[in-house]
Amino acid sequence: MLYKNRPIKLDATLKWATIIFLIGIVLVSIAPLLFTRQYYWEGFDFRETGPIGDTIGGITAPFVNLIGAILVYFALHAQVKANRLVQEQIDNQKEEEVIRRKLQYAGEKFNLVRNDVNEFTYHFRKTITKGAQSSTERVTYTGVSAIRVLLDQLKDYKNHEDIYSEAPPLKELYNLLSIIDALIDNINQENFLQHDKDFYKSLIFYLFNSKIKPAFKANEDYRSSIKPACSGCGKKHLGIPDDIFELVETIDKKVN
Repeated sequence: MLYKNRPIKLDATLKWATIIFLIGIVLVSIAPLLFTRQYYWEGFDFRETGPIGDTIGGITAPFVNLIGAILVYFALHAQVKANRLVQEQIDNQKEEEVIRRKLQYAGEKFNLVRNDVNEFTYHFRKTITKGAQSSTERVTYTGVSAIRVLLDQLKDYKNHEDIYSEAPPLKELYNLLSIIDALIDNINQENFLQHDKDFYKSLIFYLFNSKIKPAFKANEDYRSSIKPACSGCGKKHLGIPDDIFELVETIDKKVN
């Protein structure tokens, strides 16, 4: 269970009920003896008040009725408290089930992200020269290699067109990083136990630092803000876009 159910604490009520019950037994037991003895004060002498059974019954009845009423009150009070605590346990179980499902969802989402990183693919045509002849062939990279080669190919990008339109794999990588960033926020904001949060964040830490961050670190000098402005339009659109570097830096701060 994610959270321990609160124990049903009825000890205080039962304790007081037991005390009153014992006091009642004592009073009922000694009342006939006390009130049928001869006393020096005639007004307190009950021996001449009629049949002894009626006297004892009349003496003890108020005590018995009062004790019975008090015990009924304690019984009802204990029942109400027990019902309330049982309802709280049911509510806690529902909350635990919701959190369990959210943990499962976070795990499935992380597995999806990890698979997307490992299966990330980049294709490009590579020129191969053999003697006086040259040819091109399609080369495919996956996973960490695909990220590294993609950034390496785009570090000298000079076209005026939007780089994300010209290089769809870069847009795919940006979306993948956005999912990782959102997953971290989701884990931090949910009402998970701290060790569950630490567990998932450690998985993301490893994935990010071992498979994504190194490629961006190696191409830090090729981000658009560092590259010179375009000689044709004067804008900073050469190299790798700053926004994807900024997203990487945001994730880096959250996991490190």
